Amino acid sequence: MAERPRDLTDVSRALLRKVYPNADARWLEQQVHLAEERARFGGLVEDHPPPSFVDAAAPPRRPLWTPLAGVLVVAAAVLLVVAVLWFREWIAESVVDGYGQLAMGGGAVAALVIAVVTRVRASGERVLSFRVRLDSAVETGSARAGTPVLLHTGGQAVVDPSLVVVRVKNTGGQEIEPDDYVNPLSLVFPGRRILHIEVTDSEPQELASLVPKQPGYALDRERVTLPRVRLRRNAAFKLVLYLSGKGTGPARSEGRLRDGRIVTGETDRRLRPATLAWSGTAILLAGVLGASLLLASTRPAELECANGPLTLDGSTAFRPVATRLAGAYEAYCPRASITLTGQGSVTGLEHLKADTSGSLLVVSDGRLTTDPNLHPTALAVIPFAIVVNKDGPVGTLRTGEVRQIFEGDMTNWQQLHAGGDSQIHVVTRAPGSGTRKALESRLLVKQTTRTSTDCRTRDDHSTDGPVVCELASTAAVIAAVAADPNAIGYTDISAAKEEDRVQAIPVDNAGPTPTEEIPLRRITSGYKFWAVEQVYTKGTPPPNSPASAFIAYLTSEEAANSMRVFQYIPCRDKDAAPLCSR
Repeated sequence: MAERPRDLTDVSRALLRKVYPNADARWLEQQVHLAEERARFGGLVEDHPPPSFVDAAAPPRRPLWTPLAGVLVVAAAVLLVVAVLWFREWIAESVVDGYGQLAMGGGAVAALVIAVVTRVRASGERVLSFRVRLDSAVETGSARAGTPVLLHTGGQAVVDPSLVVVRVKNTGGQEIEPDDYVNPLSLVFPGRRILHIEVTDSEPQELASLVPKQPGYALDRERVTLPRVRLRRNAAFKLVLYLSGKGTGPARSEGRLRDGRIVTGETDRRLRPATLAWSGTAILLAGVLGASLLLASTRPAELECANGPLTLDGSTAFRPVATRLAGAYEAYCPRASITLTGQGSVTGLEHLKADTSGSLLVVSDGRLTTDPNLHPTALAVIPFAIVVNKDGPVGTLRTGEVRQIFEGDMTNWQQLHAGGDSQIHVVTRAPGSGTRKALESRLLVKQTTRTSTDCRTRDDHSTDGPVVCELASTAAVIAAVAADPNAIGYTDISAAKEEDRVQAIPVDNAGPTPTEEIPLRRITSGYKFWAVEQVYTKGTPPPNSPASAFIAYLTSEEAANSMRVFQYIPCRDKDAAPLCSR
């Protein structure tokens, strides 16, 4: 339990520590001495004040408008987020548009100018701050025997005594002259009576003795009126008041300054809310403009945006590249929308033949149609590979062995002298696959029909004949081979390299190794398993249409860089052009 203050000196010290927790100890002792002298000079006697007197010296409660202002700010932020989400496409397009950048730049400059103007106006405004630093009731009795508090004046007991400390300070940017007071500052304590008042602790020091001597200084029961005193910037003084009565409301200030205001609170903000709001707006617009200019500097020079939806169908091998390119294009062109679908090149071309929307593009692993209504554009050379499980029995094959395996003539790994007596599980693509067409045309394979659904056993449960399953996508082939040491399949090189449990093996000692990719020179010098990725449209798309704009992007240098990441060889590369024109 805390020790109870014993006398006037102790209670003064405790009160001052409450109000000035970080003050220097020497200064505090000086103020204790001054407070004791003022109290005795005013005719008040205090004997053994109770702890409740000190505990009442708590900071004033935060005004109700403070949390309400926070709620309003949060509500405004939520509305702003909703508006941004609702108009996100328009905003995104405006950000990368030249007129939008100009508008953002103008808005940032205007907001900055307004912020500066409000700051200058605030710094030159006259502001008189009135703050109640302490308003503490003094109990006249205690539940503990021997610890009464008796306050009296003129021999009469004081009912409901209290002590109030008020700070008055010029917190504005200009001096306050006597003529600046339209109405002088008055402090009103409703329902209480002012018994005694002292002016103290002033800056400059002579101000404390000057204020009571000025005309207009008046005391009228519950009101004290201060004189029209000249206050330079940061000039301040304190009022120590002794009152009686419980009061009918909080203390309030009255008065008016010419071209200024009288405020209450701990400090007057030097940065007004309007200044902060406009400064924040300027910073936000400048940041968005900077990001927009940075995006514009990285935007492909040949890029032309066209608004509208597109559907990209066809090759599943090209899907990872297509996903990256479609996302990048939509970032550059926010009003373009690209949907990725497809279960294979051949299936996609059949969809394109029946399309009447003009918004369908099909990516194909090679030229797989001679329909004169379908128009191809070469994108890149895509290398394929025979793939086996990392723990599989073979590390290389010849073209003849590949044919025997996928045509069903070789069904056991023992026939290759490559392992024990284990069935070969052939994992192939469905007939609508462009990758399958590349295997058949490049390696002259005539694939046998499907005999298995689970890629492990024949559907007829026999042990004679090949185990062959057909899957709908490149990803499905990779997953099946990765899970089965006896499996063999084929995919594009990039997909094989992404799965640690799958390895691409050389054919005829050419092609990929665990540490080497397939460079263009390998293809031109004899590696057979590859195709030219084509994008098909139905007829020639009109200029400035979504289809023509996206195809232009697919043939750009930025798109070529993305294809190189996936080990495709872009047709725009000089050395690849002869292959792409075949």
